[in-house]
Amino acid sequence: MTVGKTGKVTIDFLVDGGFYKGEFGLFKVDGMEKLISDPVAFTAEALRRTLSGSALGTVIVSDTTEGAKYHGVLSGEAADWNQGEYQGPRSVSLTPGAQYGWILIPNATFQESDRQINLASDHAPIFSIFQPENGNLFGQRLVAKLITTRSELRIFTTNCPIGTTTTW
Repeated sequence: MTVGKTGKVTIDFLVDGGFYKGEFGLFKVDGMEKLISDPVAFTAEALRRTLSGSALGTVIVSDTTEGAKYHGVLSGEAADWNQGEYQGPRSVSLTPGAQYGWILIPNATFQESDRQINLASDHAPIFSIFQPENGNLFGQRLVAKLITTRSELRIFTTNCPIGTTTTW
C-alpha cells in the first residue's frame, strides 16, 4: 500500500469473517529489502516497526479484544466470529508517499510473536508481501490477499500456488 499526500489513513474494522483471534497491523517497508534473505531478521524488524506505534508501523486491530462494527453469520461460515466491543474508526499518521506492508499475527499478539519468533508455529506472521519463487516471504504458501476499492480494503488469507507470478 502506498500512502497518499497527507499521510493520514483511517481504518474501520467493519466485518470479522474468520475464526482467527490475532492482531493485524502495518509496517513501513522502506529499507527492508536487504533483510529478505534472513526470515527471522525481516520478521523481527517488521514486528519492531509495527509495535512502535509510529509512522514506522502500528497495530491496527486486536481481534482478541476488539469487535467489528457488523455482526452476523457470513455466507459459508459456521458461526458469527465477531466478539468484543467495536472501537470505531481510527486514524493513523504515516509517511506520505511511503509504502507499507500488512502483517497478520494469527491466534497471538504482536508482543507474543516478538518475544519468540517461530516461523513454523501456528501464529507465525502472515505478510501481504509475496515472492513468486517460494510463496509468501519465507516459503509460506499463505498470504494476506488485499482487495481494494475507492474506500474499502478487504483482507483475507489465501493459499497461493508456488511459482505463481500474481501480485498481491
